[in-house]
Amino acid sequence: IRIIQKEILSKDKNVLFLCAKASKSEPLFPSFYERIIIDLLKNFDKIEYQIKNKVGNTTLDGWNKVFNESEDLANCFALITQKTQDRLAKRWLTGGKLSNAHQATINVILPIDDDDKKMEILKHLFKGLCEFFTSVVLAVDELEKVKTTKTAGILSDNLREIYDDMPKKFGLICSFSGSKASEWFSLGFTQALGGRLIHEAPLEALTEDSIVEFMRIHQNLHRTSDNKQKEELYPFTAGGIKKIL
Repeated sequence: IRIIQKEILSKDKNVLFLCAKASKSEPLFPSFYERIIIDLLKNFDKIEYQIKNKVGNTTLDGWNKVFNESEDLANCFALITQKTQDRLAKRWLTGGKLSNAHQATINVILPIDDDDKKMEILKHLFKGLCEFFTSVVLAVDELEKVKTTKTAGILSDNLREIYDDMPKKFGLICSFSGSKASEWFSLGFTQALGGRLIHEAPLEALTEDSIVEFMRIHQNLHRTSDNKQKEELYPFTAGGIKKIL
């Protein structure tokens, strides 16, 4: 997933790429939501920069233009930008419990304390940010770790609902490890979601030839501009990589 992210961003830096890994947690959606928000907060500087360029400011007024359907989100992002009560704002956004006094301090009305509210927040976030980025991509990785087929079915419905409610500038990537594509259904994920995933990219087992090309792409994507090397595999060699395999 991170290689896909690097490749997408190398072509268009104005894409917001968010990644969340599935887990064995039960219930799944609260931890899944938290992982999305944590990755979003890691990208906050990029989001703030983009909004400032597109809207003109990142004051409360600016964030209200981004999240015009959620005053709570606008207030939260304004506090994070201003670095005033930002710890409380981040705690609220990740679904942490706040006292009524703390909610009043950051000027939010509703706690994010159940799956329906978490779903609503994600929709507001993605819809608002899609207007100011080339696209917003959500990558969901390690879906094979979902504990039961029932939980996989529920997550399928969650992702399908998000996808169906988004503008065309929203992209969804679902990734799992398996010996064949049909294991998608064995894991419990649905045709309703799978049918919305337009492109399929099966990954084959690495061979002595393919691993060298894979590492060459990997090194190029992760190497910084001030550390370009004539030998693309540096500090590895083709022979050394084959021995590791």
